Amino acid sequence: MIVGFRLTLRRLSDNRLALTIPLTFRLLLLAFGLVLIFALLATSPGGVRGIFVPANMIPLAICALCLFGASYRESWTFDRQKNTLTSLAGILFIQRRRNWALAELARVELSQFIRGRPYAPMGTKPGLLARPILTLTLHTTEGSSHRLEMYSFTQKNRARLQARQIAAYCGILYLDLSEGAE
Repeated sequence: MIVGFRLTLRRLSDNRLALTIPLTFRLLLLAFGLVLIFALLATSPGGVRGIFVPANMIPLAICALCLFGASYRESWTFDRQKNTLTSLAGILFIQRRRNWALAELARVELSQFIRGRPYAPMGTKPGLLARPILTLTLHTTEGSSHRLEMYSFTQKNRARLQARQIAAYCGILYLDLSEGAE
């Protein structure tokens, strides 16, 4: 999870399920980065060489972050036909791909913790910086766990819906450890 977006669960055309960065978010970052480059080029008296002056360092840094964000890819793809779960994360050609068989998946778990207070009791009220966070985690039969996404507590209905959809698609157990936490 990067600040500014949430992974979105969607069904792909070939009956796969994907938890991925929304395309609109990536296109928005690309458009903003390109507009910023154009503005720097249009206002620079020296052309391309003129944009690399100390006064343009902040706009260039913002532009680089936008283009980096537009090229970043993160996805979890569930495929019943091939019986695989594929995780992909990275930028451009530098990506890490991992595969698991769907038969290796044991359960989808939605749990809650208080940011800043990892062992706080459930009745603890949030403070200024200590807010409840929901975590969507995938557990394998071998005992390993993979965090798919984190949600703010205000998005608990969305998190529960996505966890149920993943569990139903994969035919595995759904465990909600955030039940009763309102």
